[in-house]
Amino acid sequence: MKWTRVADLKPFTVDMNVRARIVKSEPAKEVTTKDGRTVARQRLEIEDPEGSPRIRLVLWGEDAGRFRLGNVVEVRDGIVKIYGRTVELALGHGSVRLAPRSRQGS
Repeated sequence: MKWTRVADLKPFTVDMNVRARIVKSEPAKEVTTKDGRTVARQRLEIEDPEGSPRIRLVLWGEDAGRFRLGNVVEVRDGIVKIYGRTVELALGHGSVRLAPRSRQGS
């Protein structure tokens, strides 16, 4: 698997694989979507394990609330988009998981 550094992410790119550490976490909360559904949402900030510019990672539904500050997560097939004036990494049809423990420090 080829991992893209957070510093190298560009808006409007797709199929991005990112391994990064959670450095800021908002609590998951219930929000109402544009189409009227209620769903859990969590906003995190992530950076490369060695430090870098940060990007917002937005998790929805069952993924919201699964991770905590300091975890290293692996995002597979994420998409980089702009929401308002903020560049964010979203899952789209991708996935997120806790990095295996052997990779938590790398």
